[in-house]
Amino acid sequence: MTPEEKDDVLPFVVVQVISALKYLEAMSFVHENINAENIMIDNDTATGVPEVIITDLHSVTGSYMSNNFDLRKGAEAD
Repeated sequence: MTPEEKDDVLPFVVVQVISALKYLEAMSFVHENINAENIMIDNDTATGVPEVIITDLHSVTGSYMSNNFDLRKGAEAD
């Protein structure tokens, strides 16, 4: 893949990675080891749009936040 082709594909990859991480967060999970080695890209020849696959899901953990936690204050709310 040429540098120009990589530049064309990069926005699609970034959007899919962010979408995947937002989905995990919505499900109360956190991927603790997201890096280039854990992102696989499958070039879909039918559409020409790459498909991103996040790997190393054994480093995904559940997140928990107390109902009393106020993000604006950064501490326990009254």
